[in-house]
Amino acid sequence: MAPLVTPIHIGNLNGLPLRFFRAPFKEPHLPWHAPDDLHACLAFPPLLRKDFQQRLQSTEWAKDVRPVATTMGIVTIAPHWMAQGLLGSVIQLGLAQPSIELDYAVQAGDAINVLTGHLPDEAAFHLMCTAFRNTNRMGTSGGAA
Repeated sequence: MAPLVTPIHIGNLNGLPLRFFRAPFKEPHLPWHAPDDLHACLAFPPLLRKDFQQRLQSTEWAKDVRPVATTMGIVTIAPHWMAQGLLGSVIQLGLAQPSIELDYAVQAGDAINVLTGHLPDEAAFHLMCTAFRNTNRMGTSGGAA
């Protein structure tokens, strides 16, 4: 049985909770988010949210997301770049205000602080540079599990 995973940070986006999790890799990565939470924060209708969840689990993106067990049930988590892409798309389509990107970034920054807050500044900076490289497949790990 897989161990229960707890969010490292529960942010607030558009008045709704947005959960952030540790990436499911041994090496440092930027925090992952719960896409269903993000979809709710963007006021996507329930049927669209369900469609997104099904697509995340059954398309080429399935290799980039992970189901995790939480105290509230199974939650799909996804990397930071997926949130950035979705936010950019909904803004481009006029379905969200541009400020939503900054609001999300503030919440993601709070999640990053959970990962680095215990470190001296220089070590925290080094960790975040490594996490950025790994998350964006620029490091030697390539984001492999």
